[in-house]
Amino acid sequence: MSDRALCQLLNEMDGVESRAQVIVVGATNRLDIIDTAILRPGRFDRLIYVPTPTQSTREQIFKINTSKMQLQRDHEGKTLVDFVKLA
Repeated sequence: MSDRALCQLLNEMDGVESRAQVIVVGATNRLDIIDTAILRPGRFDRLIYVPTPTQSTREQIFKINTSKMQLQRDHEGKTLVDFVKLA
């Protein structure tokens, strides 16, 4: 995020009254490079860590997202996609 965009975001967040029913949700996979100004009190008050999915969860994600796709199958009708290897 450019410095100007970051400053604008922070100004907008600071301008919201605490009684206003405004919820700002942010997400990143690089918390290590987040400007500390964003994490000051009154801006993003809660940090929720969502860990990376486990091996079996990644397999299920692939299966769910490919469930409506026509995947290559062998002569017995079994899919040739190796979800374990992909995950």
